[in-house]
Amino acid sequence: MAEARGTHSIGFLEFVVLAAATMSAQAIAIDAILPAFPVIVKALNVDNPNHGQWLVTAYMTGMGCGQLFWGLMSDRFGRRRILIGGLSLYVIAALICSLAGSFQTLLAWRFVHGAAAACVTVTRSVIRDLYSGRDMARVMSLVYTIANLSFGISGDVIWVN
Repeated sequence: MAEARGTHSIGFLEFVVLAAATMSAQAIAIDAILPAFPVIVKALNVDNPNHGQWLVTAYMTGMGCGQLFWGLMSDRFGRRRILIGGLSLYVIAALICSLAGSFQTLLAWRFVHGAAAACVTVTRSVIRDLYSGRDMARVMSLVYTIANLSFGISGDVIWVN
């Protein structure tokens, strides 16, 4: 069927790297903002500097709510379409977060950003759809290893700068 449409499937290595890249988006979005808390609080005139931590709370709350939404949607409409739509919303929400003019607006869009990031749960569903047993465990281990290694490298760069 795939040949009739003129498409080809990606190889095992490409699949693992792509899955790791989508899954690492959540961790990067959380940890990349941490060093910027003082700057954000100052730029948006937040009274209490500790309120900057609400940005992580809003993101995590959005992720929790979003997992329910993206899972149901991907079961109904298909994995690929929902994953691409969710990642598109993720990028748009990140851009809007960077343009937020008030702390309340930033909090609201961080919630949306987290909800959009939850679409990477679809990646786990794709892995479960394609593999089972030992093969699934192998793929998940590789995906998490690559995601953690790539984030560890980028995390070091973020903290050094």
